[in-house]
Amino acid sequence: MKRPIRLTLDPHRIGLALVLVFLAGCTVFEAQHSSRSRKPGLATAPSPAPNSSATLTKVQNEIFTPKCAIPDCHASKAPGAEEGPPEGLILENGKSHEAIVKVQAHEFDLLRVAPGDPDNSYLVRKITPGAQIAWHRMPLDHPELKDSERQLIRDWIAAGAPKN
Repeated sequence: MKRPIRLTLDPHRIGLALVLVFLAGCTVFEAQHSSRSRKPGLATAPSPAPNSSATLTKVQNEIFTPKCAIPDCHASKAPGAEEGPPEGLILENGKSHEAIVKVQAHEFDLLRVAPGDPDNSYLVRKITPGAQIAWHRMPLDHPELKDSERQLIRDWIAAGAPKN
């Protein structure tokens, strides 16, 4: 004669199973909705480690000075000129770091340069085609920066935007 199978439900095992199902659901929900907590603009992907040769000096010499800190752009007010650079944003050697690092952008609730966070730095958005910005892409009325130049700026910011 066969014995009937008797099922006993252990409340501890049921509780553990419910906790595991809940945690798995939270993880899936967070993965699907984490972009809502990000500021609008760039899609973020895992960034490679920043290039250790990316310094402010290199950014200044290769990008800011020749392409940004030029008359009628982000240079100091020229003698006799009616206006200085927009929002006082001077990108000349010796002035650029103070003008952009940890300084609030006027158009978005972002810093111009958020040390360690290029994706949420307004400067990166202003030079990145397709990113959400206000006004015009930079450099204005000049060819867009090369990928390598944009990467140099991203690497410098990812490294903490030091004054080096």
